[in-house]
Amino acid sequence: MSLSARPALHRNFHRLAWFAMIMTASTIMFGAFVRLSDAGLSCPDW
Repeated sequence: MSLSARPALHRNFHRLAWFAMIMTASTIMFGAFVRLSDAGLSCPDW
């Protein structure tokens, strides 16, 4: 790996980390919304 490829790899990793963090936070928030609105009770077999 050349030295010029490292900053791009570093930047791509940071983008992936931010994307994963945003997706995780949105999943938690949507899960909390479903729980608090009792919408999860429509699928009792799960």
